[in-house]
Amino acid sequence: MKEMKTKTRLSCGESSTTEAGNKTFPIVGVQFCADDYLTSAGMQKMMSLLNSDEFEIRQIDGKCNTIAYFLISAELYDSLETADVHEMEAFIGVVLDDVEEESPDGEYTWRDHRMHLEYQ
Repeated sequence: MKEMKTKTRLSCGESSTTEAGNKTFPIVGVQFCADDYLTSAGMQKMMSLLNSDEFEIRQIDGKCNTIAYFLISAELYDSLETADVHEMEAFIGVVLDDVEEESPDGEYTWRDHRMHLEYQ
């Protein structure tokens, strides 16, 4: 959020592509059952899809026994107000709570920012 000062070299806009041809995103999440834990494989997958080496981690709890952890690029996170973060979390919560809201490719757009969410 704005009071946090960090340095980053990467843009927080649309998704981009790595040299290996993989898409990267400013917001990346992994969803799993509330009885489980985030795994190192899940964390590594998120980090490989994030377009930044610096990030904020957010936990978002769904109402239907699901949890998601998200990495948000530092550049994007620094540009957000507290109300923006809450709005983003509410947007993600809708997807977590309703399978009909899920995108087949796991890609979503919130305020012109691409995000990726997948199951662990």
